[in-house]
Amino acid sequence: MLIILFSLKAYTQQKIVPNFPESAKISDNDTSSASFKDTSGILPTDSLLNDSLVNDSLKKQKPLRPKAKEGSFQSKVDYKATDSLRFNVKKQLVYLYGDAEVDYRKTNLKADYIELDLQKNEVFARGTEDSTGKEYGTPIFKDGAQQFEAKDIRYNFSSEKGLITEAVTQQGDGYVKGKTVKRMPNEVIYIEDGQFCPCKDRDAKTYILAKKIKIIPEDKVVTGPANMRIGSIPTPLVLPFGIFPNSEGASSGLIIPKYGFSPGQGYFLQEGGYYWSVNEYMDMSFTGDIYSRGSWGAGFASNYNKRYRSNGNVELRYTELKTGSEETLDLSKDQVYKLYWKHIQDNKAHPNSRFSADVNIYKNNQLDINSSSQEFLTNTFKSNINFNYNFPNSPFRITLNGSHSVSNANSAEVILPQATLNMDRIYPFKRKSKVGKDKLYDKIGLTYTTNFMNKITAHPDSLFGPKALSEMRNGIKHDFRLNTNTKVLKVASLEPYVNYSEFWEFEQLNQEFSTSENGVVKDTIGGFGRFGKVSGGANLTTKIYGMYLYKRGPVKALRHVITPSVGVNLTPNYEGSYYIREYQRDSMGSTGTYTLYDNGVYGRPNTGKETGTVSFNLMNNFEMKVRNKKDTTEEDATKKIKLVDQLNFGTTYDLFADSLNWNNIAIRTSTTLFNFFRIQYTSALDPYALRKDSSGVAYRVNKFEFSENGILGRFVTHSLGVNFRLSNKKQIAKKKKAIDEMKKSLNTYAVLPWSLSVGYNYNYARPNFDVSKNITQAIIFTGDVQLTDNWKFEGQLNYDLVAEDIAYTRFSIFRDLNCWEARISVVPKGGQQNYNFAINLKPSMFKDLKIERKRNYYDF
Repeated sequence: MLIILFSLKAYTQQKIVPNFPESAKISDNDTSSASFKDTSGILPTDSLLNDSLVNDSLKKQKPLRPKAKEGSFQSKVDYKATDSLRFNVKKQLVYLYGDAEVDYRKTNLKADYIELDLQKNEVFARGTEDSTGKEYGTPIFKDGAQQFEAKDIRYNFSSEKGLITEAVTQQGDGYVKGKTVKRMPNEVIYIEDGQFCPCKDRDAKTYILAKKIKIIPEDKVVTGPANMRIGSIPTPLVLPFGIFPNSEGASSGLIIPKYGFSPGQGYFLQEGGYYWSVNEYMDMSFTGDIYSRGSWGAGFASNYNKRYRSNGNVELRYTELKTGSEETLDLSKDQVYKLYWKHIQDNKAHPNSRFSADVNIYKNNQLDINSSSQEFLTNTFKSNINFNYNFPNSPFRITLNGSHSVSNANSAEVILPQATLNMDRIYPFKRKSKVGKDKLYDKIGLTYTTNFMNKITAHPDSLFGPKALSEMRNGIKHDFRLNTNTKVLKVASLEPYVNYSEFWEFEQLNQEFSTSENGVVKDTIGGFGRFGKVSGGANLTTKIYGMYLYKRGPVKALRHVITPSVGVNLTPNYEGSYYIREYQRDSMGSTGTYTLYDNGVYGRPNTGKETGTVSFNLMNNFEMKVRNKKDTTEEDATKKIKLVDQLNFGTTYDLFADSLNWNNIAIRTSTTLFNFFRIQYTSALDPYALRKDSSGVAYRVNKFEFSENGILGRFVTHSLGVNFRLSNKKQIAKKKKAIDEMKKSLNTYAVLPWSLSVGYNYNYARPNFDVSKNITQAIIFTGDVQLTDNWKFEGQLNYDLVAEDIAYTRFSIFRDLNCWEARISVVPKGGQQNYNFAINLKPSMFKDLKIERKRNYYDF
């Protein structure tokens, strides 16, 4: 009966095959049944169904269906096609036409035509040619992480073996092509007549041609005899075999050194060594440099990253640099060493403690062959190691710190260790049961800090030598502060405070005149000593708001905020005279004074007199509110624009000075215009006039410049910094789609991505009119322009306007060559004069396959 129905349908639809549904599924329980539903339309009523014949007494048979070998598939097989499906019951074959797809477990196959053999558990797929002979719908085979594109594919689900013709598969950063490809059950791939393209462009003309290639997934690609071809042209680069890493994670192996020639150092091998992938959280590399003229270097680097714990990296490098020669009697040796360590603890690692490190120790960075431009220009290297712990359910926290600072001025300072115990503010007089409003004493707060410091200051070469250690200073400081805050007339805030500092020292200073040395001899005497300081005062602050509203136009309002403040600080003569000593200064018998703790790590005691100052500050900022045309959610939407970030004036008055009580007037202002133009200005005005003595030396007199010369003050220092950065990259990002269309249609670049940063710095200093002006001016240009998708230019120019000469300058040109990239960078003059040209393959596995020519500063 089933055969008759099939014949009727084929006749009705004018086809030789039935039009089955787009999807048919093989169930888990019955691997031979494929459920489908006839969607071709309703057949004409068969008169035989309504005749009067007696029912057949034989057992009713199930319709025949393609039957696969029992147990062949262990799970559901899904298959579908957009055009049609055809079943061959006898051979147990399923034919799928048009965007066909088969899914079985982790295997997926797509093609325009697929044959599914239910008896052999095998599938065959290929594309289809159109009327022009162009093939479309070629197979795409996915099995787990592996994917192939091919001309045709035959794959057996049971044995997991496959035979692929003209296959293409991506491996790491490159593509592998093969005329004939065999896939084995262990996912190992064997390729005959293969090409290994080491870049992300599958159609690139740079590739490695090999007769045989073996791919071990997540491990390596192995080739037999291979030849590198560039532009499909054979090159002299022939390999007897090739082994290329193919794992997404890091793998251990040798680091191929860079080679070259330096006129100053001779032939060299640089940064060669061994890379060790310790585990998924840490790696290490051991490298070395060697030069034919005797210089050498060694380095160690490590990266680590433990999720929810910490991350960081370490770098240690030592170089012995030789310049000149014994024959010319100008041989010199210099040692360059570098220690860098950065450690960051994750916030989730521990709720109460945190450890961080930023260590940067560098000696002779300007001689380092491998130093970067930033390292070369750095004058001071600072290091810091911190450990913080917050005691649970208490106001106390402790900090352990070590710091190190070295400058190129042959000065070094080490503070190790430094320990600080802090107590957050507590309110010792606050009532436990609040009744009514807070009293003044309820708001009195107490904070406490104690600090221990051990400090060494010396030349970098003798930092931990006997002399430096003998001059090591240390001490302990305790700080107590009581303060409160209250409103005055409801418009001002008053903060009175009292401070007490207790200093513990472990050495005392002794000074006396030595007739044998005809000078003052200083000596330190061990022993515990202490002194204290008391101070108190108050700060009064308020805010004044000015607003001007506009009724018309895009500007809605202007606002001016004035923040005036006055502060008083008094330090009485507490214990000061007790620590003062008198000593003979010279052979004539003149005397001077000093305190026992002049060398104290935290300073010296009061010198027998009280001090007091009154500070005056006036801060201003200006804002404008304008209509926001971009905001369409509200009819009258506005936005704020800062006109002046700050315009501040400040000075202090000495209450106990007998003359010249006013300090210099400090002025500071800054603003940012249009989000890219930044202006900063600072200056200091001396309010007192100058006079000259009989020898022509200028000195300040207790008369104001305003009364003498009619001006507010005399500029002692002022500096101006102007910076602006322009870029069209945001506009390009907004119009990226339109630009892409223009590139396609016009084959040109309507808009070039570029950025330009210009900085101007001006500094002026002249404390007295008899002293020559000290003026520095410099202008710095930094910019880049991407001429095309493949060309990019970068540059930096520093010009000294005073010396009228070019200072540090560099520029570089980058060219993207598809699989390759080329870069030339030049520093034409200065202490780091050099040039470097390199052309190399992009993928990291081929980073050492390059041509490089360079010349460093010591070669000129």
